[in-house]
Parts: sequence; structure tokens; C-alpha cells
Amino acid sequence: FFRVLRFDLGYSIKYSRSVAEVIGSRVFNTFILMGTSLITSAVIGIFFGTVAAVKKNTIVDDILTILSFIGVSIPVFFISLLLIKRFSYDIALLPSSGMYDGRRELKGIDKILDLSKHMVLPVITLTIFQATAFIRYTRAAMIEVLDNDYIKAAIAKGMSFKRVLIKHALKNAMVPVLPGIIAFVLSIMSGAIITEKIFAINGIGKLYITSINLLDYD
Repeated sequence: FFRVLRFDLGYSIKYSRSVAEVIGSRVFNTFILMGTSLITSAVIGIFFGTVAAVKKNTIVDDILTILSFIGVSIPVFFISLLLIKRFSYDIALLPSSGMYDGRRELKGIDKILDLSKHMVLPVITLTIFQATAFIRYTRAAMIEVLDNDYIKAAIAKGMSFKRVLIKHALKNAMVPVLPGIIAFVLSIMSGAIITEKIFAINGIGKLYITSINLLDYD
């Protein structure tokens, strides 16, 4: 315990370096994957969750609810394999593994574009995995807020529904959703472990699985 407090995590036999150094070299890769996925899943989930709440008990709400349950039910590895088969092998549009093209030495904007291309499939995987949770949370919170008297009063005073939705309802609906960001981060981390392994991304998730398989722990 005291070693952990000093950030002394032991020594890696496989990499012949301290565990802290090995983790530090992988953190940025995981941060890119998780950060991008969290932002995209939040934006998509909040948007469609709001739409589902506004269209409550309509065909739109039913479709979004069904899709959200399907997204939660499908395992991350299955989503990954489906995307790889379709976009990497069937139509050869996107790379199936890694973060960069190892056959070329890229710099500047070319390196950023190559990284973006390699991140598309893993980010989509985690976005599908997590956006469905955002949809359900946002829908429930938004329905509760829209039933409040101050929302009805604002509309009765002549304020447009769109303005009420953006200025009052959405802001207040995010209050119970935002604390759940911590749970979303932990959930994405669990999904990232599998995703990094499948897409061969040298992040903390892949390092975790490799270390267990090689019994590389102190």
C-alpha cells in the first residue's frame, strides 16, 4: 500500500523497466481512445436522449429505446469484430489494428490524419457501447424535468419550446446525469481493455491483459 502511495508499482520483467514507466508510456494512447469515445458518446447520447424524452410515447421514442437496449446487450468484442469485418475486410476502408501505419514514418498533419483514421473503428465501438447508457439516463432525467411546473409556466408566458428546452430543461436535466460521468469513465475503461486488445492499440488495457498472460506482475 505504501509503495503505491509513492507510485512505486514494482518492476516489469518483460519490459525491463519500472511498472510506472511502462504505464506512463501507454497512458496517452488510452487517453486518446477513452477521451474521444467519452465525448462522442456523451454528445450523441444526450442528443438522442433529449429527442426520446420530447417524443415520449411515440414511434421515435420506441425506436430509440429499442436501439439503446440492443446497444447495451451486444458485447464490446462482438461490435468490434463486426466493424472490422465490414470496414476493414469487406470494403477495405479503414485499418483494423494499431494506431499508426508502421510501414511509413509520418510527421505533422500526416501523422495526425493517420492516427484519426486508425481511431475510427475503436472509437465507434466504445461510442456504441456507451452512448446507449447516456440515452437512457438523459431520457429519464429530461422527462422528469419537462413535467415540472416552471417549464409549463415558461411556455405559457410565450417562450418558445425550443428555447425552454435549451435554456432551462436541458441544463437542469444534466444535473443528475453529470455525476454519472465517473461511472461512465469506469465503464468505458472496462470496454477499452477489450477494445485495445482487439484493435492492437498499445494502451493500458492491452498492457493489462498482456501482463496477466505473461504473469508479469510484482
